[in-house]
Amino acid sequence: MNKHQVKNLFIFFLIFLPLQYAMVGVIGDKISEPWPAFVFPGFKNVYVYEDGYELSNAVVEIHLQNSEIIELSPKEFFPEIPPSQISGFMRTHFSGREKINSFDIETDEWLLNHAGQFTSQDVNEIHIVWLKKYYSKPRIMSVPDSTFTDNRFELLSRSNDYE
Repeated sequence: MNKHQVKNLFIFFLIFLPLQYAMVGVIGDKISEPWPAFVFPGFKNVYVYEDGYELSNAVVEIHLQNSEIIELSPKEFFPEIPPSQISGFMRTHFSGREKINSFDIETDEWLLNHAGQFTSQDVNEIHIVWLKKYYSKPRIMSVPDSTFTDNRFELLSRSNDYE
């Protein structure tokens, strides 16, 4: 490569990289960020086996004082978090008892108040429920063959004096 080709290559990348990141920013703002599914395939939540598929996801259960339960997806409960990051956020902060126990009182109070925004009644408890849904390969439908609760964590309870 001669000096002129190196200079042109440098100018190309000087223009191309900012344009690429600007495009990702616009796509991320309008739809959702493409990075985790595109660049980091380890972030996927669908596991493929010989005879079918497994989909792991979390559900936020808000238990009201009248024994009613409201189920919300993490995206509904945390609408501020971009869709591409919600799975990682849930795994990082809500996938184990030790992670949930590490929350300070302010975090607990914020979660309880935040849950109260979804109902006109008092919130008694908040649970994070991890589900695994199985689909058989020949029938790819929206209804899973089977679903089971992989883990359930009581996040907060009014009886813990967080009022």
